[in-house]
Amino acid sequence: MVLVPVFPASSDLGPPTLHDTDGFLVTEGVYADTIIVLGQNGQVPAGAIIEVYWDDTTINWNGVKGKLNSTTAYSDGSYELWFDVPESVYGNHYVWVKAGSDSNIAPLMVQAVVYPSSSTGSAGDEIDVYVYGQSKNTDIAIVLVSSEGIANWNWVAATQLIVDFDAGETEYEGTVQGDLVEPGSVIITAGLYVVTDDGEGGLEGDGDGSINYVTGVWDLQFDVVPSTDFTFDYHEYIEADDSDYLLSSTGTSNSVGSYVTQITVPDEINYGSYYIETLDANGVSGSIGSARERAQLSVSLVSPDRGSIVDSSPVQLKARVVSDSSRVKNANVNFYVDGDIVDTDITNSRGIAITDYYPSSEGTYTWYTEASKNRYNDDISSSRSFTYLDPSPEPDLEEGYVQTYRAIEIYYYDDIQSLNTRQYGAYTFVIQNRRYAYNSVKLCLAVIDEIWND
Repeated sequence: MVLVPVFPASSDLGPPTLHDTDGFLVTEGVYADTIIVLGQNGQVPAGAIIEVYWDDTTINWNGVKGKLNSTTAYSDGSYELWFDVPESVYGNHYVWVKAGSDSNIAPLMVQAVVYPSSSTGSAGDEIDVYVYGQSKNTDIAIVLVSSEGIANWNWVAATQLIVDFDAGETEYEGTVQGDLVEPGSVIITAGLYVVTDDGEGGLEGDGDGSINYVTGVWDLQFDVVPSTDFTFDYHEYIEADDSDYLLSSTGTSNSVGSYVTQITVPDEINYGSYYIETLDANGVSGSIGSARERAQLSVSLVSPDRGSIVDSSPVQLKARVVSDSSRVKNANVNFYVDGDIVDTDITNSRGIAITDYYPSSEGTYTWYTEASKNRYNDDISSSRSFTYLDPSPEPDLEEGYVQTYRAIEIYYYDDIQSLNTRQYGAYTFVIQNRRYAYNSVKLCLAVIDEIWND
């Protein structure tokens, strides 16, 4: 994939630098890597709003590209933003930084990576495998190997004679034998004419075409008409006991190059270290070298309290996300009210996510949250309910009665001596809690009216 950035015509905003969490400069990364974006002193005015975008500066995050984060510049005109590499296809991407109308970029190469759900296993165990950074919408193979890196897989030289030669034809297609084809190993020979693969799924030389390294399917158009049958030399993947296992070759990545599956540890495997690695149709291969377990998120509701009665709108909903008692920053929190998602927020450095909810009417509302973050297992909170009462209801009073609660209060104090203790207590409750005891308003007005008329 090739992305062509559009640079601003002029900008005082210099290019940002990208760093890992240890402070080292980076030019490549994998899904879920935390990247720190830094701007130098004096690049922007103090207090300026700084925004960071992935591949596109014109939209909010849409799952593929858009705005990732924002912050406020320091007093010396420098800035610092953090983001996690999103699910993205293999290849070059661009981190954009904006300050007002000024913008600039830094490139970041996304590599393929594999995240197993467990770092250990025995024969027959099932392990979830999360694959990121492959080509989009293409075939995926998963292998279990004893030596890291695709060059160390058990590749064996193979030759296939293409015997469907047809005089006068330049276009051919077929499928090579074997499970997988090693990228960069293909040599097609037709007399003096030679075609090779480019390691990225393309065929080039005295013709052009494509080859799928997972399925072995190929197509080719020679520049000239071959005069003889031709040979197809390549390296095929062969399973080997205790070292190389093909676990799957039927997966398909999604539109952002991700794929999730479950593998079973082979029964005949020996004790030792193994690597789960991938290969896609375009030759992109991923590995992590060792399994990385996904930590567990825990999201809890902070406020409003269970059973709260609120009389102001919006109602602030607050949740906290932790993992193993540590607060989790930059977790995505979805807020649900009565089963429908109403908003999403990102946790701050204290693990807090907040949203403002506007009740449509008086009543009881049930809410809960769902938290997610790269490299973590998701979590759903328990649910809570709160009751919302309109802060300024319109009482249904007969003509001649007092029309506002404030007037009711004045009415009461004009004839304070006329009410006995029981009525006084009841009426005071209505005045002080008028939003919570709406049904008692008419009764109290009737009592006052009766005393007044007497």
